[in-house]
Amino acid sequence: MSLVIEHLPATPHAAAPLRRAFVISESRHTFTLARSLLNAAGVQDVGFSSDARSAELRMPGFEPDLIVADWPDNLPGHQDRIDLLRRLRTHSETGLQEKPMILLTPPRTQSRVEQARDAGATELLVMPVSMSLFSQRVASLIRNPRAFVSSPRFKGHCRRRRREAAPREAFKRQIDVDAGRTTRGRAALNATLSLAAEIQGGNEAIVRRIQEALGQFSRIADLEREADVELVEVSRTALIQTLAAGEEAAPAAEAVAENLERFVGRRLGRRAAA
Repeated sequence: MSLVIEHLPATPHAAAPLRRAFVISESRHTFTLARSLLNAAGVQDVGFSSDARSAELRMPGFEPDLIVADWPDNLPGHQDRIDLLRRLRTHSETGLQEKPMILLTPPRTQSRVEQARDAGATELLVMPVSMSLFSQRVASLIRNPRAFVSSPRFKGHCRRRRREAAPREAFKRQIDVDAGRTTRGRAALNATLSLAAEIQGGNEAIVRRIQEALGQFSRIADLEREADVELVEVSRTALIQTLAAGEEAAPAAEAVAENLERFVGRRLGRRAAA
């Protein structure tokens, strides 16, 4: 049995404010933007490095409460943010292992988002990011600090924000499908329900509707049927956009919720008639 260690954070009432943040970016413009967003979120002391390796040398002495890094495409190996995350999460002697880290990224595929999360990213925000969404995520790190999980397979902050998150044993990745542990449809549904359980903030009511409709759908869906699997995957795409864009994605998420509820209602109606 794998050993899993969780370092529990302080309760939200006792959580300390974020005093210092360190920004890693090749772009001075991105740093200026990140510093403005951090200042607006109440973080006044902001360090900076344009190089990941020099940042690793400077950050232990700076003692940041939060790390913010851009994640542009085509970074060289020593600068790659996934490698940086793995180094930070693995080396506890730096004092940086458990620091929350926000990645500012262009739009990514689901596999790349999962790769960043598996490496230990605390939050991913798609650029350009609004000040309200950025402040919301920083405030969430203060109000709802998550436990740091250390296990042979994963080192990073617990990704389950809610008690109703998907069970740990839920198979939801392509590797599970390839290994025969689940089907494509069931993996898609598990991944979508898990993602819905993570989301909080301005679109919480809409996400809750999607989550409840998917819960109903899971009991009636034919997950060997391509149309049903596609519906689940469309819902997951909408949730990913909601997670990345916050309130700006509300119209798209609302449309997905309405269509999903309507579809589930029709399917339930046909079952009742039969």
